[in-house]
Amino acid sequence: MKKTHLEKQPRILSSDHKNIQWHPPFCASMHLELVKYKEILEYFMEYGLNTKPLLIDLMVIKKAKNITIDNEIGRIFKTYNIIEYKSPYAGLSIDDFTKAIARAYLFKASGETEDAIDSFEITVTFVRARKPVALIKMLREDYGFAIEKRTSGIYVIKEPFLGGVQIVVTRELDFKEHIWLTSLDDRMKEEAIWELLNEAGKLTNKDDREYADAVLQIAMEKNKNLFARGKERQDMCQAFWELFAPEIEAEKKISEKRGEQATLISLIIKKVQRGKDILSISDALEAPVDVIRPIYEAVLSMPGADAGQIYEKLYSK
Repeated sequence: MKKTHLEKQPRILSSDHKNIQWHPPFCASMHLELVKYKEILEYFMEYGLNTKPLLIDLMVIKKAKNITIDNEIGRIFKTYNIIEYKSPYAGLSIDDFTKAIARAYLFKASGETEDAIDSFEITVTFVRARKPVALIKMLREDYGFAIEKRTSGIYVIKEPFLGGVQIVVTRELDFKEHIWLTSLDDRMKEEAIWELLNEAGKLTNKDDREYADAVLQIAMEKNKNLFARGKERQDMCQAFWELFAPEIEAEKKISEKRGEQATLISLIIKKVQRGKDILSISDALEAPVDVIRPIYEAVLSMPGADAGQIYEKLYSK
């Protein structure tokens, strides 16, 4: 098992959702969802149960039993809290549910002595963007589980031998209360984008900012159009500026370079129209002949072309 101190994640470039790694940003979002309780919670990503296939997505260990977590998702937490995450494109079937509950029981039986781990100190949380309607129906009607909608987006399942089981449907949560989890989606609303950026801008702790960056990266990748519109706004928040600073600076330099090249092309066109040769143009503009030559030759080969057309011929890929 490995503690979830996230190293700086590389920018997510793939637009293919199957290639996107959702779990590291999910673990980061859970850190931030429960950031007020960081002193009493310990996180372990891919918690192993003896063999490689038996991995828990995230184990959160609550070190202080006497403290109740005042958070809709964390309120159920006991000492050992197993969290299974499903990306927006993954299903949550009865077999997925059964495997997670089985892992909880295997964890209970993994204590060093008989009954060392109290099963009532174990909880299981499933996190998914969409409500698993078929699973909830099957659990109720076929397996006889009592299921209570505790609050918007949180469904508590009455499991007799564990400390608690719940399904968290992130698209039903209040995004202002749970901005980090609700941002792991490809259907963010514009107001949620700004809430995410504002909350990221408030973070001062280095680790928290790295967790936020992991969430921001995947939110940006899966909601490109919203973020693209955000870059055009003059009132973008500090977090947005920091996130896009390298990109904005690069675009600015490219734009400046294009402007310089377009101006040079325009001047050369005018000189050619006046019958100037390449050497006299080079002298007049105080530019090397090697710089002037490709533009000069393009102008001669395209009579009547304007600066934009010459630029496209020379520099477009």
